[in-house]
Amino acid sequence: MTRVFRPLLTRNNRVANLTIVLLLTFGLGAAALLSAALDRFLLHPLDVPHPETLVRAIERHPRHQLGMVPL
Repeated sequence: MTRVFRPLLTRNNRVANLTIVLLLTFGLGAAALLSAALDRFLLHPLDVPHPETLVRAIERHPRHQLGMVPL
């Protein structure tokens, strides 16, 4: 196993090093984006003066399989 990866992990292999750095950068950026989105949308309430006044309206329609269509 080490014989396979040893040529990739040398200091002179710039393509492999750049690929590793880019993958780590994109992975960390995606994790930060997901963490920020979850924090904003799931952990913080809506910025509405009276959130108890929000309602959800649905309409029953006989042609649809599920029977409910959001408005």
